[in-house]
Amino acid sequence: MKSLKNYLPLLVAGIMLLLLTGCSENATEVIEDKVQQTAVYEGLLDGAQTKITIHHQDETMRTVEILASFKLTDLGLEEDATLSEEQQTALEEALASTFETYSDTAGVTLTNQFTDEAFEVNIELDMSQVDSSSFANLTGTTLPDSQVVSELAYDDFATSLKAAGFTEVE
Repeated sequence: MKSLKNYLPLLVAGIMLLLLTGCSENATEVIEDKVQQTAVYEGLLDGAQTKITIHHQDETMRTVEILASFKLTDLGLEEDATLSEEQQTALEEALASTFETYSDTAGVTLTNQFTDEAFEVNIELDMSQVDSSSFANLTGTTLPDSQVVSELAYDDFATSLKAAGFTEVE
């Protein structure tokens, strides 16, 4: 019995050492983090100067942000004209109706605002939720009917943007 008492602390220490070793292997296991990258393209889309920002990890696109800026002079206003609140509301309603179809679309967030020189429409697309038809219409690109947007590779989309006249901004 006396010899068992001498070995018991060593046995417990050995078991603890094995447990700690097992835990530390899991704790030190390195999970490869993929760095999110951002690419920006600019061009004309439906008469608006458009900036498309793509957030992606390798080939997987996460979100696409679109900023379409309609110059007030292109909308028929004189260069230094100031808009009354009533005129702003009328223009906002006319332009917003173009994008109204997408306001309740899953994965699409729309906001708009006036600046001194333009009416801006901001669109954010969550690639895990948006449907292919809405994505193609809002980005001015074409997709095969069978294409699942969440599986669209960044390089393929970048190629589509370039084909639509967009250029990458460094």
